[in-house]
Amino acid sequence: MSLYLRIIDGVRNPNGFKAYRLEKRVGELCKVNKYPYGYRKITAILRKDRIVNHKAVQRIMQKYG
Repeated sequence: MSLYLRIIDGVRNPNGFKAYRLEKRVGELCKVNKYPYGYRKITAILRKDRIVNHKAVQRIMQKYG
């Protein structure tokens, strides 16, 4: 996603860039761990760094299967 589109998405949706970063981080964690973890474990790992909603993580993981 280009910087321009991220900025435009951020203007339309204030949480757009935040959601994009969360999706990217969830994807990285899944790839590093070879996908054995569910949304609860991924949420627990993410909560070590920052506050994250378990429903958002679950939605992202369902989206990408």
